[in-house]
This record gives sequence, structure tokens and C-alpha cells, in this order.
Amino acid sequence: MNSAITFRHLRYFIATAETRKFQLAAEATNMSASAVADAVKHLEELLGVQLFDRHSKGVTLTYDGHRFLHNSKSIIKLLDDSIFAFQNETLNVEGKIVLGASSSVVGYFLPKLLGEFEKVYPNVQIELIENPRELLEQQLLNDEIDLAFVLTSNVSTSENIKVETLFRSRRSLWCAEGHKFSNMENVNMQDIAEEKYLMLTQDESEANINVIWNQFSLKPAIKVKSTSVEAI
Repeated sequence: MNSAITFRHLRYFIATAETRKFQLAAEATNMSASAVADAVKHLEELLGVQLFDRHSKGVTLTYDGHRFLHNSKSIIKLLDDSIFAFQNETLNVEGKIVLGASSSVVGYFLPKLLGEFEKVYPNVQIELIENPRELLEQQLLNDEIDLAFVLTSNVSTSENIKVETLFRSRRSLWCAEGHKFSNMENVNMQDIAEEKYLMLTQDESEANINVIWNQFSLKPAIKVKSTSVEAI
């Protein structure tokens, strides 16, 4: 029966494990939430184990789920690497790319991407330049860099800059374990405004979150501002 397991099952399972919600997994895989949930349920039936505990806030991996996740990621990575290598086996790319990136992208997204890129194109040299988004846009227009990785919330609409969204992430409210919000399924902006607020200012985060506060005609009770995710 296990022979009926498909790569589609594995991709939906991985997306659900990483997002902890069927709806978010559906958005990540461009499918409906019901299709993802059905595929995961079918996978559990084929394996004869429960991979997730379901609850009102989403799902969490079981012990068997954690074990299966590690192997599933290895299988999908091997498949993706094999397909890519086959499609590009005749390429012998050499040269240099001047890559710009904003601070949060450099710290949290690029290391893995650059590592994978180097494996595929070992003869391509990457020169990385870290700058604020506005300066990177100007450097693109001046042909000082070849491309840039930035958060696209405030990106320019210039016709001379082509923008492609690689992935999307939802804004999240962080709170300490044991805080009253951690046990609440829904928290509104008025609730947040009444609490001491730690504001992340990295990569235009302050300007972006203030847009949301202004929509509710509220102001946060800011206790600390910091560009450091670790500090927050």
C-alpha cells in the first residue's frame, strides 16, 4: 500500500509541518486547504500512523510525524536536486554576480540560498553588498548591482525595476511563553495597545507596522525599539 504514496503527499505534508496550519500550507503550495488536509489524511492512512495532532490553533507534529518529516525532506531535496542537475547538466556557467540585499534578508534568508547556489554553480563568484532597500534600488538603476533581495512591502514601482515575489510570510505577534496572549486564539489591536510593546525596526519594519496601527487609530505602548531580532 505504501507504493501509493506520491511526491505530492510529501510536499503537502512538509508544507503543513512547516506552517502548522492547513490554510497556510495551502497558500504555500497553491492548493485549497481542503485538498491539503485530505492529502495529509490520506498519507496518514497509507502509513498507518498519525502524523499530526489537530487542535483549534492548527496542527502539531506527533513523534512519528517528526521522524517522517526528516526523511520526507531528504527525499524531496534529492528529487529536486536530481531534476535540476539533469535539466542543467550541459551548463558550464562562469562569471560574477554582484548581489545586493537588505539586512534581514542577509541574516535570515540568503545563507541557505547561497549555499545551494554554490553547489550548482561552483564557478560563479558572488559579491554580496548589504544596504537599505532605497539604496539598493538606486544601485540597480545605476547598474552597480545585478539584482537585489529585499522585503517587497515598500518596493519601488519604477518601470525600470522588475520585481518578483519569491515567497510571502504573514505578520506575527510574538509574546513570551506564559503571557496571556499565548493562550488566546484571537488577539485584537486594542488588546495589544494596552500591553508593553517591543518594536522591531529592522528593514523598515517600524514604518510597515505603523501603517497597521494607523489603520486602527491606535498607538503601541513602546517599551523598547531595536533592529535586533535576537534582542526582541
